[in-house]
Amino acid sequence: MLSRETVLIAFIGIGALSVAALSIASHVSLNSGPGHMQLAKIWFNDEHSNLSSHNPLYIHLWTRNTGGAPLQEVYVYYEARLVALNGEPIKELPKIHDQMHANALKHLEQMLDQGEHGVAVGEGDGLWDSLPMTLTPDDIENIKLGTSKIFIYAWARWRDSQNDLDHCEWLQGPSGGDISTDKLIWHICNQI
Repeated sequence: MLSRETVLIAFIGIGALSVAALSIASHVSLNSGPGHMQLAKIWFNDEHSNLSSHNPLYIHLWTRNTGGAPLQEVYVYYEARLVALNGEPIKELPKIHDQMHANALKHLEQMLDQGEHGVAVGEGDGLWDSLPMTLTPDDIENIKLGTSKIFIYAWARWRDSQNDLDHCEWLQGPSGGDISTDKLIWHICNQI
């Protein structure tokens, strides 16, 4: 007859194996579905870690196919803008997002009118762009004070997509103007 300790150890072992199997199964099922694009990373100039009116600010956006299959005919649009938030910022967020989304659709229409085709993006691969932004000393001070915010927008559409990538974020005023990637705090546009 098995001791109570042996039964308890066996029960714990079976439970741990079950949890591990479920974890592996959920990971496989999440990654084996169709491909889809997501915003993967936002970063600034590598050589400058502080906001400066002497150096143009380059905002780099990278979107990545995080699904389980390659994508075909991928069209992307990226935008960055500095917005002075007058009045109640929360009321302005939907308008800013809507403007950027309209710009993305206009860009897609122009590409299609010019006969351009989307690109293929393999599983785990991505697309990126660098967006220049020239800031005045007043812009930098307003960013630090939080009265102006940097907004970024990433949009993508691909063949057989159920939904577009439609992603907007704003930067919390960087402490002391430090724009080191590991110190930045980004917020989804519908959060203030």
